[in-house]
Amino acid sequence: MFSIFFIALQQFFCLDTKYAKQANAYMNQKEFYKAEYDYKKSLGVNSRFFEANYNLANAFFSQKSYNDAAAQYLRASDFAPDDRNKARTFHNLGNALLRKKDYAQALDAYKNALRKNPKDNQTRYNLAYTLEKLKNKDKDKKQRSQNKELNKQQNALPNADELLKKLAEQERNAAKRFKENTSSKTQPNPNKDW
Repeated sequence: MFSIFFIALQQFFCLDTKYAKQANAYMNQKEFYKAEYDYKKSLGVNSRFFEANYNLANAFFSQKSYNDAAAQYLRASDFAPDDRNKARTFHNLGNALLRKKDYAQALDAYKNALRKNPKDNQTRYNLAYTLEKLKNKDKDKKQRSQNKELNKQQNALPNADELLKKLAEQERNAAKRFKENTSSKTQPNPNKDW
């Protein structure tokens, strides 16, 4: 009885790797939606299966679903069996956050990856790149703020074209009034009656 239960249990837990292997094949064929589906089936059998969690995040990333990828990489990091896999997971979490332009969070992810694998030059490069992006974002934000303030100041001043139009209108009105005033008065007769 015990051996039948053990065999059934063993077959049940082999399903997680079966689904994951099929999902890996779909990833290699760039059929990311099918891969996602099979990784989820694998996680339905064993939610703590690191490879399925990690590769599901990769499937999301490949579909440019960076929010889902970031959340899944974070989940996968909880099940990473060693520092090398934890570093890979944090590195890819940083990549997903970088694509979302969440530079501050990406920096933290890359730092966590380097804590687990300080010799990873690609992560070090991505950290420096993200830091530069964050600095540029701050500069751009400051520049936009300055431009906005300058635009407010320029909009507060009357536009030169508008001033010229108003002056021309006032001049026409003044000429019209003058003409009306002079035409309503009787004109002096140049012929003198002596």
